[in-house]
Amino acid sequence: MKPRLALKFSILTAGILSVSFLTLGIFFTQKQREVVMHDLEQLSTALVSNLSANSAFGLVTRDRRQLQTLLNSLSNVKNIKYSWIEDASGTVLAYFGDIPFDLFQEMHENIREKYKNIHWGKEKKNTPDLLSSSVRVILRPETSPDVLIATAPVIESRPLNRESLVFGSNEEKGRKVLLGTVFIGMSLHSIDRNLRQARHQSLIIISIVGLFSLALTIFMVHVITRPLARLKAAAEQMMAGITPGFVRVSSRDEIGELAEAFNRMVSQLISRKEALEKAYAELENINVHLEEKVAERTEILQNTVDELTRARDELQKAYAEMKAMYHAKAAFLRTASHELRTPLTAMKANIDYVRTYLSEQLDQETREIMEVVYKNCDNMRFMVEDMLTMLRIDSDFIPLSRKRVNLKNMVCEALSELRGLQQDREIRILIPDDFEFYCDSARFHDLWFNLLSNAYKFTSDTGKVTISAEKIHDRVLINIEDNGIGIPEEHLENIFEPFYQVQHGKGGSGLGLAIVKAVVEKHGGEISVQSEQGQGTRFVISLPSHPGPEEHGSQEQ
Repeated sequence: MKPRLALKFSILTAGILSVSFLTLGIFFTQKQREVVMHDLEQLSTALVSNLSANSAFGLVTRDRRQLQTLLNSLSNVKNIKYSWIEDASGTVLAYFGDIPFDLFQEMHENIREKYKNIHWGKEKKNTPDLLSSSVRVILRPETSPDVLIATAPVIESRPLNRESLVFGSNEEKGRKVLLGTVFIGMSLHSIDRNLRQARHQSLIIISIVGLFSLALTIFMVHVITRPLARLKAAAEQMMAGITPGFVRVSSRDEIGELAEAFNRMVSQLISRKEALEKAYAELENINVHLEEKVAERTEILQNTVDELTRARDELQKAYAEMKAMYHAKAAFLRTASHELRTPLTAMKANIDYVRTYLSEQLDQETREIMEVVYKNCDNMRFMVEDMLTMLRIDSDFIPLSRKRVNLKNMVCEALSELRGLQQDREIRILIPDDFEFYCDSARFHDLWFNLLSNAYKFTSDTGKVTISAEKIHDRVLINIEDNGIGIPEEHLENIFEPFYQVQHGKGGSGLGLAIVKAVVEKHGGEISVQSEQGQGTRFVISLPSHPGPEEHGSQEQ
């Protein structure tokens, strides 16, 4: 059987109270004994001092009757068991009570031990004070521990015989003489009896208070555990599947809060049970029409499967058509690179031959016509090259071949190829010597060729072109800026469109900036333009400093 909570609290409280009250009883009893013994010692000291002072004359005259009268006057004092007076030689001159003479030797040894350091000299400074406690001795004999014996010496400043009283000299009047010793024995029986009675009364009071405290503890434990028992019964009902009622607890302490939390839990359980019953009823209702729902969903699923099948077939067909288009585009690129370049190359070679070797046989008008034909043939060749470049860039099946390149060296190579167009223009390159990034160098060659030739074309012969680059976080920013004629604002949003030209008189195919944008976007970057007419134009290219994870396979480290 498991110990109950009430029993545990009762045992614990009883133990604490018992130890506490017992400790307090022992402490106060000991304190009371100390106080009583101190008062008794003070009384004994006062009595023995008074007796010592009053018995000096009787000891000098050895008047036993006077000494006995002094002792008899003490018989009315409570707790005095016996008393006696000795002379300096230890002879008892007077006494009353049953004196334990077997204590004399013990008393004398103790007194001698106490007095051995006292020097009875002529000088006043060596004479002990009669009223000083240092010559009052309190003894507890080992053979009679129930008696407290107080003793004091009887001292006179001069011998009180008849001759010294009448004819004594000043020197004799100043001597200190030990006349004897007085003893008073105080009984401790009544004190011990009173202390025992007080101890018994304390134990009775402690027992009564302890029993009352234990009863109060049992009552409080019952008050505490009764709500817990209700909570336990309600919890057992919940375990049995029975929804319990609310537990009513009137207290506002922690147990009351626990009951409130339990009641909230019961309320939530009732709400959830009702919701589950409602959901179960709805589920039963759904199950009634389950076959119809399954058939309906099956039909919908079948239609979805048919649609997905048709979509898959269409995707396969579109993929086949796209694949065929890719092959056709590849075949066109191969054909165009041969069929278009070959006649243009032949035409240019023949015209160049006529201009070089037959120019003298032609008249002026024919020579001018041949120059125009030569220039247009050259323009057509550039246009074909731009178209082929555009097709190559737009073709997804031709991947980029990225590698780490030095940007400044690439720009210098492009400027070297366009040296014939530079003339007196100032070219400023603000790129660090060790600036490197990943790109397809062939595609970027097309980018630099078109951007720089475009800057030369729309900048005066003495203009200025600035090329700069910097890395910001994981991006590479490239700036190409000139102080040329600029681009009108209405043309800015269309300048990257294929075949779009701002000024038709400047020549070109209109594909240069379209090629530049295609190259930048192929590299996962962006290009923007800022221009003000009459002030110049600035192109800003933003590129990732490293290729994406899917492009690492095509890198050359």
